[in-house]
Amino acid sequence: MSEAQKEAVARSAQQNDEIEIDLGKVLEAIKKYWALLLAVTLVCGVLGFLVSNFAMTKKYRASVDMIVNTSSDADLVSNDQVNSAKNLVSTYSFIITGSNVLTQVVDNLDLGMTYEELGKLISVDAVTDTQVFTVSATTDDLELSKQIVREIIKIAPAEIEKAVEAGSCRIVSDLDYMETPVSPDVGKYTAVAAFAGFLLAMAYALFRVLSRTFIVTEKDVTENLEVPVLGVIPLF
Repeated sequence: MSEAQKEAVARSAQQNDEIEIDLGKVLEAIKKYWALLLAVTLVCGVLGFLVSNFAMTKKYRASVDMIVNTSSDADLVSNDQVNSAKNLVSTYSFIITGSNVLTQVVDNLDLGMTYEELGKLISVDAVTDTQVFTVSATTDDLELSKQIVREIIKIAPAEIEKAVEAGSCRIVSDLDYMETPVSPDVGKYTAVAAFAGFLLAMAYALFRVLSRTFIVTEKDVTENLEVPVLGVIPLF
């Protein structure tokens, strides 16, 4: 074996020793401070649950599906017409979230906000590889979300036909909503808070273990002082 190979083997052995030492310290920290790790993890998890469930504002979403038509009186739809309809989704989205539609929604519902503020609560998303798009409203009041969507689908089709003479749209689903809030995700926040608490407690435990400076065994002498152990005097 060449000198280079011997050096490579020695470096590999040294790295393995370091890994074993690090893993040993981690296991020692877990064994010694398991009660602290468990307590901090539980406390942070409970705090995450309480904050997300009671302190954060709940959001409710209502939505409806609409379909794009390139020609309102066509009996047969060609592939070119379908592709054209897909391309029109972004145009329809711009119109629906524009001032003409949303200003009427604000006035009709007496929302007391600008159309720009309302626009931040509205989303228009295309359904992949279809002519369908979804109009959604997300607010902190479920009834308000439903009213906004209903008002949009009353106003938007006429505005779209005026702006895009060759196209139209129609509703293809009932109003969709859930009684439960869409955000915040209580389970996600609880899990993230618990994991963060565990990491903090683990960092503290490792710090305490790694910063220990007193000598307990002969192994501590070789590791901490880097001197050989010539002999051990027994207690008895």
